[in-house]
Amino acid sequence: MDQIDKSQLTANSCRNKLLRAIPSGDIDRLHSNLQPVQLKAGRILHHAHVPVSHFYFIERGLVSIEAEVEHHRWSEVWQVGYEGCLGLPLIVGRECPSYRRVALIDGTALRIARHDFLTKLGEIASLRSVLLQYLFVVLLQTSRLNACNRRHSVTQRVARWLLLACDRYGDVELPITQSVIARVLGIRRAGVSNCLSELEGEGWLHKERGTITVIDRLGLERASCACYGLIRKEVVRPVDGLKPQAGLDRWVTGGSAEPLLESVLRAAERD
Repeated sequence: MDQIDKSQLTANSCRNKLLRAIPSGDIDRLHSNLQPVQLKAGRILHHAHVPVSHFYFIERGLVSIEAEVEHHRWSEVWQVGYEGCLGLPLIVGRECPSYRRVALIDGTALRIARHDFLTKLGEIASLRSVLLQYLFVVLLQTSRLNACNRRHSVTQRVARWLLLACDRYGDVELPITQSVIARVLGIRRAGVSNCLSELEGEGWLHKERGTITVIDRLGLERASCACYGLIRKEVVRPVDGLKPQAGLDRWVTGGSAEPLLESVLRAAERD
């Protein structure tokens, strides 16, 4: 398992894009509170309606944020990889969000306990600024995915999900099963299997037991809907360019960000 040696923890040694956007001096202030942990596929990192105990910066792997659409039936609202984090409700004082977080692919993360995170959030302006900008990204993403899930075909949605998963995981080889894809997308497994067979027949991917490998990204993009390109423009590229911005941090400390951030959370919880 890849873990960061805390004695060598700097902005450049982190893979997580949010941490890399924070100046090295501020990373030093987080140093003692960040704990490297392993993420195991299938593990629920946070149950719905249970107090959030930790804030996570994902280093490797893939995590699904899921809402309960029916009794004991869950559907993905958005996915998080090394571009993002888990625990955003803590920023607006919500300790018991109504969705759960499930690891889909093995990986690693740097986590910080809730109390320590809130303390550092109040102390480090660059951390507040970067996380606020990421919240805007989450709002754009959830709005786009909500529209996509309502309007586009199963094949388009599966292709879009695979492309986004590759972006967030950072690899074209995804150690994931068809059953997991079916569950997070709320689609019958047979439907996912048919879609993957169709895409494989075009030469755009290869599937074997427990692994899906994207061979031709451009072909898969053609099979996807326009939402993938829009999400890359609105989400992936903005995260790559994140930098602390003066003035944004006062929104948290002054309280004026709460209505906006609450709208992010409401959007995330809608199907």
